[in-house]
Amino acid sequence: MRVPPWAQRHGHPVQLGRRPEDPAGDDPRRCGPPYTRSIVSGLAFISYLGPNTVPIARQLGDRLTDELAIDFAWEPATWADLQTAIDSGAACLFWMCGLLTVESIDGGQLDAEIVAAPVFPGETASVYRSVVIAGRGSEAQSIDDLRGAHLAINGTGSWSGYHSLRAHLAELGSFDRLFGSVTETGSHDASIDQVLAGAADCAAIDSSVWDDRNGRDPRLKEIRVVGRTRDWPAPPFAVSRAIDAEMRRAIAASLTRSAPVGLEAIVPADDADYDLIRRGMALARDVAW
Repeated sequence: MRVPPWAQRHGHPVQLGRRPEDPAGDDPRRCGPPYTRSIVSGLAFISYLGPNTVPIARQLGDRLTDELAIDFAWEPATWADLQTAIDSGAACLFWMCGLLTVESIDGGQLDAEIVAAPVFPGETASVYRSVVIAGRGSEAQSIDDLRGAHLAINGTGSWSGYHSLRAHLAELGSFDRLFGSVTETGSHDASIDQVLAGAADCAAIDSSVWDDRNGRDPRLKEIRVVGRTRDWPAPPFAVSRAIDAEMRRAIAASLTRSAPVGLEAIVPADDADYDLIRRGMALARDVAW
């Protein structure tokens, strides 16, 4: 396989060391479980979403290896490693929560451009939403019926597990406190488990995670969906501006030619597509919680 010139320019693999003492799920702000990373000739591909995306990210890593003649190496990592990758500039490709991506870019922590977005199974565009669920003991028929309930969220930095529900309430003109209490669980799956166990009355769940688990866990028949938010742009792929333009274009083109198992497609996207999340976050801040 021919190694293109831009791949030759990026040196040798850099290991972003995982600290053994860091437990999985070490930060409640996360959007998913420990992400997967790929070392790419000194650069990393970081996927930090729900477990349903890990096989997809692995397929994409293999495709990039085959198409772009770059050697990828996979291993688990933590929130602390994600921060290290962003701060050090070692990563070339990110697939993360849309809110985390735009806030990192807007805040200057991440110098990257959004180039693509996934089309999840059953969707016709690169969108997703929050699914609001209630346990078998709940009589709620709508989100408004959950007033005073105990809500489970995966983390305070999550869009689909937290802020999109706040933005949804704001769009309905509901700014007063709705829920009686809120618990951070650390992941969407853990929030579902809390509702199943009766430890939480309700939860906001990433629709792609919900659909994936609903297809393989019969216990979810005990849970009812009482509401959904509007569609939001799906978690984007962002390419670091620290690498040269030729390589950025090659990565973006490879992604949008991909059709990995677990997605309908990957389509082009840009920063402006995520202004909807920026506007939603501005609304969410005004909702009492």
